[in-house]
Amino acid sequence: MQVLRFHSDDYWGLENKNSADLIGDTSFMCTTLSFDIHGYDTLISLIDVQYNTTWGQYSFCNGDSCIGGNDFTVGHEVTEGIGAFGSQCNVSQTLGNWYSTRKGAHCLNDDPVGTNGCAWKIDSIVKTISKDCLIQNGFIRACFKDDMQIPFPKASQVLANSIKYDDPSEGGCPNVPPPDNINQQLHQHYTPKNQEISKIHKILQRLNSKQRELLPHYSHLF
Repeated sequence: MQVLRFHSDDYWGLENKNSADLIGDTSFMCTTLSFDIHGYDTLISLIDVQYNTTWGQYSFCNGDSCIGGNDFTVGHEVTEGIGAFGSQCNVSQTLGNWYSTRKGAHCLNDDPVGTNGCAWKIDSIVKTISKDCLIQNGFIRACFKDDMQIPFPKASQVLANSIKYDDPSEGGCPNVPPPDNINQQLHQHYTPKNQEISKIHKILQRLNSKQRELLPHYSHLF
């Protein structure tokens, strides 16, 4: 199956991340782009994935951590959590779907789904476009023409065309090439450098002054 992910340029994978189908991602991005939330996310990727579709509880993921869900299923809910228990077990073709993929359920390297209980893996990134190109194609205007209401038919079409075509005259966007270490990001456990620095910073803040003196290389983080 294919999912869409709105993401920053420092991590292209799905560990501890949320993704969605076309309607689900349109709904999320109509809110975030229209009201200038998630300013650090600059790219939208269409990703070929394999999921164990015995759906678990949807996890709300931000940064490199998730709230809810578990490490042995792919989380699912209908867009915006519509329905009882977010309609966890029922995929909706009309309202869209959100997915969560926790790090512990990631099938690494060439492991097939189900190996040691893993629940998901990435096959490839089909295409990546920039947020700026999507906006230039009229995405935010289309969100408001849809009255900011699911299923966002106009905005969904703008997003679909932006990914389907490369030619701007067809409403398309050029592909953004992935980084050199893309295979590591997609198929292995991976922590972006900015998140590694953040973790180090939190640890260093707990140290007393004498302990900090022993770590001169990290003095710029105090």
